[in-house]
Amino acid sequence: MGVLHASAVSDGNSSLLFVAPSGMGKSTIAALMMANGYSVLSDDFVPIAIEKPEVYSFPAAMSVKSTSLALMKKYFPTLPGPASGNGNGSEVYETYMPLPQSGELLSPVKAKAIIFIQYDKNKKYELTRLPNIGAMEEFMRQSWINISSAAAEFFMEWFY
Repeated sequence: MGVLHASAVSDGNSSLLFVAPSGMGKSTIAALMMANGYSVLSDDFVPIAIEKPEVYSFPAAMSVKSTSLALMKKYFPTLPGPASGNGNGSEVYETYMPLPQSGELLSPVKAKAIIFIQYDKNKKYELTRLPNIGAMEEFMRQSWINISSAAAEFFMEWFY
C-alpha cells in the first residue's frame, strides 16, 4: 500500500504505529517500548503491504538524538555516545542504537493502533482520540501511498 514516516513495534501478534514529523519522539517511544518487551519492526520508515495491509519489518539501527540520550542510557546503558567531534553542547546530534535482534526480518503483523506522537516538554503525558478526518490529514502528511486505485481502495478500507 505504501510507506509511513513512523516507528513500529510489535508484541508478535499485532503492531503499534507511531507517526510524526522528525524530532517528535517516534524513535524514543519505540525504544522505550523495546525496553519493555516489544520488538521494533522499523524506525522511521515503515512499509505496509497493499492487498493484506500488514506492517513489515525494516530493520535498521535506531536514531537517538542528543535530547533523549540521557533518558535512553537509563534503559540502554551500553548505548554509544556521540561520535568524536559531535556533541559540544551547541547542536543536536544523533547516535545510533544497534538492533537487539539478530537482524532477521520479523513476520508481518496487522496494525492495532496508529498513534500520532507530538513531543511537548511541558506535558507529562496526554492521550487524545482524534476524529477520523484530523487523523487522516496527519497520517497523509507522513505517508506515501501508492497512487493506484486498488491501493487507494485498500487504504480507505484499512484506515476506516
